[in-house]
Amino acid sequence: MLLKVLERAGQDGPVLASMGRSRDLCDKLRESSVDTMDLVLGILLGERSDAVFSSADLRGIGVDDTEPRES
Repeated sequence: MLLKVLERAGQDGPVLASMGRSRDLCDKLRESSVDTMDLVLGILLGERSDAVFSSADLRGIGVDDTEPRES
């Protein structure tokens, strides 16, 4: 409804452009966070960093590996 009001006022373009920039920044932040965690885990796991762990392995040490819901 808000977008319709903005559209009628001829102001939807700037708002949509700003929203697009916010989405782009969010995507970049998510990528950066994944890169950071990859580096940290590589350091913490050392030689085991290339090891593959199954869901059963994770559950066996008490880790909940349920995938998060999309927001």
